[in-house]
Amino acid sequence: ECICEMVPRNLTPLPLNTEGMATPTTTEASPNSGGKTQINRTKGISIARGISFGSIAFPLGRKAEEGKTHKWICFLRGANNEDLSYYVKKVQFSLHPSFPNPKRVIEKFPFEVKEKGWGEFEIAIKIFFQDPSEKPVDVFHVLRLFPAAGVIDPEKPVVSEHYDEIIFNQPREDFYKILSDNANLPPVMLKYTPYLTAYSEEEELKKITEAQAKVRRDIQSLKDKYDAIKKELAESHPGSAISPSQGHALSDDEDGVDDMDE
Repeated sequence: ECICEMVPRNLTPLPLNTEGMATPTTTEASPNSGGKTQINRTKGISIARGISFGSIAFPLGRKAEEGKTHKWICFLRGANNEDLSYYVKKVQFSLHPSFPNPKRVIEKFPFEVKEKGWGEFEIAIKIFFQDPSEKPVDVFHVLRLFPAAGVIDPEKPVVSEHYDEIIFNQPREDFYKILSDNANLPPVMLKYTPYLTAYSEEEELKKITEAQAKVRRDIQSLKDKYDAIKKELAESHPGSAISPSQGHALSDDEDGVDDMDE
């Protein structure tokens, strides 16, 4: 059974176990073998791999045929543009049913589909792994042909992509070794690679640090405003301010209503 999952934006696709420690294993029966074949899994170990999936679209301008205003590519790639075929067996792209053969299965790198068209639609991407005991993972991408600003630049393609991470929990021993041995593959540059997002752990950490600093500044600004208002109220109404923390409530004698005998 697959024990992999998708998690968002961790830009360090490295094994999560402690380096140098022996890898503990657990044994289970293969679900498709009637219990006869044993699968050795790495107990308590998780290993992550970063992926990016999306599309890049080029306007055809005057070269466009009727109903084909753009040429586009939908892709699955490694976060560092590495060849994923060491752990990805094949990728199925489910296009709009108006396309001929809408379910395209790509069994080798690069995992991509090239087409021409005029409309935007959702593409289902199913990722199959080299280890058949890992269930396929599904992700979804909306093909973008037009820029958000609405101004088409014939020299600039429209890129839309998403970073995600696949976590393999307790992978098989042999699959874990494949993942570990190929953790730092070199990038493979395709013709459109320069247009794509360059993921950087350093840049990501910088953005997180800047966001945290902004939150702290905003909190301090609100606190300063609160203190200023509280001080102004205390000065304009001396002796009348009641602290919410005192939980003050009017007694029967203070509520302004005289006691009445029945």
